[in-house]
Amino acid sequence: MKVIDHAPGDKHKRVVVGRWVWLAPPLDRLQEGLTFGVDPLIIGGVTITTLVVFSILLTIILRARQRPTVTGMEELTTSTGDVISWSQGKGEVRVTGEIWSAAALSPEFIINAGDRVKVVAVEGLTLIVQPV
Repeated sequence: MKVIDHAPGDKHKRVVVGRWVWLAPPLDRLQEGLTFGVDPLIIGGVTITTLVVFSILLTIILRARQRPTVTGMEELTTSTGDVISWSQGKGEVRVTGEIWSAAALSPEFIINAGDRVKVVAVEGLTLIVQPV
C-alpha cells in the first residue's frame, strides 16, 4: 500500500492499493487470451451442494424451535414409568431414569411392582400416577 500526497500542505491523502496478483491474472496472459479460472460445472456443483446442505440445516433448526419444551415439570407430566415397589396406594417408580416417590391418582387403581404407569401430576417431590 502506498500513500501519495497531492500537494505540500494538503491535508487530504489518496491511498493507492496495488493489484493482488493471486486474485487477478497477469496482464500479459489477458492480452494473449490465456486466462485461468474454474470450470462452471464445479462452481454450479458446489453452489447446489451448499444450498442443499444449508436448506437441510435450516429445516432442522426450524423444526427444533417448534418442538414443545421437554424438561422439568413438562417432561414429567407427559412421561411413563415402571413401578419398582408399591404398597397401599404409594410406592416408588422409575421415570426418566430416576426413582421417584409416587402415589396413585385414585385409591381404586390396582398397581403392582413391574406395572407401567403414567404421570398425571406432580405434587412437591411426589408423582401422581395412574396405570397405563
